[in-house]
Amino acid sequence: MDRPESQEKQEFAQEIGIESIDTLDADYLFYFTFDAEENKGTEMETQWLEHPLWQKLEVVKEGNAYAVSDAVWTSSSGIMAANLILDDLSQSILSQESLD
Repeated sequence: MDRPESQEKQEFAQEIGIESIDTLDADYLFYFTFDAEENKGTEMETQWLEHPLWQKLEVVKEGNAYAVSDAVWTSSSGIMAANLILDDLSQSILSQESLD
């Protein structure tokens, strides 16, 4: 899987605003929210998922945008976390490719 040029970054993560949603288009998109207190992450996720720019993304239209666990994908390390990430990839990408 190649990353779109707009996503080629050296940083671990980059916070973006809702106006930058169009830079997220790709073949597959894995996203997470951090919901430390007061369900702010959940509120933000809902706001983004319902936004017209999100709905226009080809990756969303094709059903290839997947919510993943921030704890597993960003905070965990080691073989157990790696296997959980591989499980996520298997359940999304590999199952989608078997339908094609």
